[in-house]
Parts: sequence; structure tokens; C-alpha cells
Amino acid sequence: MTLNTTMKRFGIIMTIVVVTTLSLIFRYHLRFNTGKSLLKYFKPSANQGGVEETMQSLLLPPRSTTNSMVEDRTLLYLERNNTMLQGCSIINQSIVDHGSMLRYLPNRITVHPAVNILFCGVPKVAVTTWHEILRSLESNLTKIELNSNPNFYSFIRLNTFGTRQKSLLLNQYFKFFFVRNPFERLLSAYLDKFQGLNGGVYGKFASFLLPGMNISLEIAEFCNKNPFQCKRGKFTEKKQFHRHLAKQVTFPIFVRLFTEDNDPQHPIPSALRLDPHWRPITELCQPCKIQYDFVGHYETMAEDVEYVFRESGLSEVVSEIPVSSRTVSHAASHMSSYYNQLSLNVIVKLYRYFRDDFLLFGYSFKSTLQLITDKLIEDDQIQNLLKE
Repeated sequence: MTLNTTMKRFGIIMTIVVVTTLSLIFRYHLRFNTGKSLLKYFKPSANQGGVEETMQSLLLPPRSTTNSMVEDRTLLYLERNNTMLQGCSIINQSIVDHGSMLRYLPNRITVHPAVNILFCGVPKVAVTTWHEILRSLESNLTKIELNSNPNFYSFIRLNTFGTRQKSLLLNQYFKFFFVRNPFERLLSAYLDKFQGLNGGVYGKFASFLLPGMNISLEIAEFCNKNPFQCKRGKFTEKKQFHRHLAKQVTFPIFVRLFTEDNDPQHPIPSALRLDPHWRPITELCQPCKIQYDFVGHYETMAEDVEYVFRESGLSEVVSEIPVSSRTVSHAASHMSSYYNQLSLNVIVKLYRYFRDDFLLFGYSFKSTLQLITDKLIEDDQIQNLLKE
């Protein structure tokens, strides 16, 4: 590659960054000054309390926010956006005009017309909480139901609209999604779907991950341990048996989904490989194809939720912001114990699978390695492993 070509590419990237930054500043300013237009959607019914009262079960006490704090957060979010733009350039994708890809919109984007919002829900990134919040807002705040676990498919999805409507919604609505460290999100999904109660659903895939598994022996072992859930040597509680199977899938076995090629002798269903709970976020939300207004981080959820409410205009209506008081997730506290079960070569293969998420959302592979392994790894060793 010649020096001139390199300089031209650098010039193009910097032009994109500058134009997008100015565009975002203008759009944030516009939204901040037009937020009051959303007031008409939040009228408490006559027999209900005010907004503050109905949100009380969901909220933490409000924090004072100075102008300098807002400016600092704005600069941080602009930096995040620039990181995403540069990442898209590196992986040879660019943010394009909405009209050129309306036929291929990801099905994770839900439409919330009562609050002028498009939300791309990413599993294992507080998506259920966000759906609860959005459902409550759409219900005019007459009732807040925490842990209601609203079904994703009960929301209106953007890809069900016609081309003209999609274009209007993408241009006029506030669009956002949240991300999480790819390795932490992956572990969270594993603990939930294979070691938790959801094993009753995902246990049916255990035989694909463990092709040598003898189902007859597993049934016999299950019935010996759980005699009241079996009758004549056969299980009567399918979900309980599937949970038993799911627990046989260790973390190193689960990780093979992403680090090894599919064995034609024992093919793994695409439904398992492409499950949204561990599918890369760049594939779920297509941030290189859709120009989102905001990308939040799970690690700074409280501050980012406040920012979403302010920039979407909702803070003009809701005086307190729904945020989580939890600062460290269950998965984050167990990262080292699980990832230390993997060899360094497997971890590097796993990084390659989720590389785009690391790259676009500003997560450092080196910093993540320091969190998940007790091995001392030098910079040049990391670079050599990535080149292999």
C-alpha cells in the first residue's frame, strides 16, 4: 500500500469522524430543546398518582447533575461513537444511508411510538429491564410492573413496517442500544442458559455439544437422583431432565461453539450457534449500517440511562430515572474462575469470534485478559498470538 493511498484513507476516516461528531452535537442540542413535545404521552390517569409516585418502586434517589458533568458525559459518548466509526472502517463496513439497507434491518429493533424510540434489545445487557421500562412508559405510567418479563415478540418490530415507514422512523425516532464486555456477556449467557433455571430449555441441545453422551445412562442417573420425577425408569418432568443435561455442559465445552468448526459428523443446529444470547452485538444491531443516536455501556448503566432519558426528552417528564443499584454482575465476579479453565490459545480464538464487538465498542482485549486469567502475559506475546 502506497503512502498516498494510506493518507487518502486516513483523510476519509477523519472526515467521517468530524462530520458525524458535528451531526451528533446538533442532534443532541435539537433533542434537548424539543423534549417537551413528549409531554402529551405521559398523562397519569385520574385515579392514579403522579409520575413520581408511580415510578417509586423502580427508582433510585435522584442525583444532582452539573453542566460540567453533562459535558464530560457528552464528550465520552462522542468518543465512543468515533471509536465505533473507526472500527467500522477497519472491518471494511461503513455507516450508510438508511434507505440503502431497509430490506435488511435486524429484527431486534423494537418500535415504541408513544415515546418516539427505537430500541435494539441485546440479550444479557439488561434487555428485560429496558423492555419493562419501555412497556411502562407506553402504558402512560399508570402501572409499573417490575419482573413482568415482557415478551420481546409482543413489541412492534421495525422490520414489520413498509419501506417508507421504516425510513421515517429511522430518521425521526431516538435510536439506541446497550453493549457489554463480550466475554462477560458470554459467561452470563452460559451461567443462565446451562447452569441456571433456563437449562430446562437449553438442555435439549446438550447432546449436540456432547456427541458421546449416552441418553439412556443419563435418564437412569437422573431417575436414581430424582425418583419422584420418574415413573418406570422414565422421567415425567421433561424440564427437570433437561436441566440435568444442561449442567453436563461445562464452560470449555460450551466455548467450542465459537472456537471450533462445525463437525459434519455431529452438526450443531444453527439455532444454537446463532442464539441471540451469545451472538455478537454487531450482528444483532448492525451499528455499521444504522446510525444510532446513542450506544450505552452495561458497565456505566446508571449514568447512561440518565443520558438516554435526557437526550430522548423523557427527563422533561420523569423527574427520577430508573437505574440499577447493582455495580458488579454475577458473571463479572466469576470471570477468572471460568476463563482460567481455558487455554490461552482458546481464549484468543474466542476473541477472534467476538473481535468486532471488542473493536467497535472500545473494549480492550489486553485489559480483559488481565481480568480473566492469572497468567502474566506480555504485550508482544499477545500480538504474536493474534497474528497466528
